Amino acid sequence: MTESALAAPWRSAPDFSLRVPTDDDAAVWFQLFNDPVVMQYISGGQAQPQEWYHAFVSRQQALAAATGVCLFALVVPAVVAPAADITPASGTPAAAGAAPVSGTVPAAGATQGAAPTKDRDATPRELAMPGAGARPVAGTDYPAARAHRGAGFVGLQPWTRPWGPVGRIEIGWRLGVAFQGRGLATAGAQAALERGRAAGIDSPVALIDLRNAPSIGVATKLGMTCECEFDAPDGVRVGMWSL
Repeated sequence: MTESALAAPWRSAPDFSLRVPTDDDAAVWFQLFNDPVVMQYISGGQAQPQEWYHAFVSRQQALAAATGVCLFALVVPAVVAPAADITPASGTPAAAGAAPVSGTVPAAGATQGAAPTKDRDATPRELAMPGAGARPVAGTDYPAARAHRGAGFVGLQPWTRPWGPVGRIEIGWRLGVAFQGRGLATAGAQAALERGRAAGIDSPVALIDLRNAPSIGVATKLGMTCECEFDAPDGVRVGMWSL
């Protein structure tokens, strides 16, 4: 493969894997999401401290152990997306989860916030190697010695806030700025939906800030439609998208 091919955007199915997040992902996600662009439509634009991500990762690990699904870490081959070679797609709002690639509002403790969970992440600075025993959920399997870098997360989790789709399962995605606009959010979400169906989850929802056009685009590609619109407690107008 030529150098130009490696630097070019993915034009077909992107090379990625989903796995249950490891403790190391907390630092990676903090780095990716500690960006005003990524947080533009999430949690009122406020970034979370690294300690928050450690607790967040622990919740996702527990959820995966109990149900088989969670907000999975989305990783890509390190050689495919070097930070210096990536130019963020303009117009991609930030999210969970910055110009967000995804757009659901985070559930309690979720990276998604009062604004859609879907969003975009900042450029990663370190390589993320799969943790011991980590199992790719979808995408291209990675050889044990193949370096990967974290691009963000995508997956399913219960909606636990006292407002909105109480009792429902939400689908959410958030990618670093460097990884937006490449089809990863849509492909990752499709893989997560397949995993969810295998676990008996057929009708997840996504709460998306109505200003978050990129996340709305992802939801539309997934076959979701806007079921209703309402104002979140912080005054943000959101749409609830469902399959």
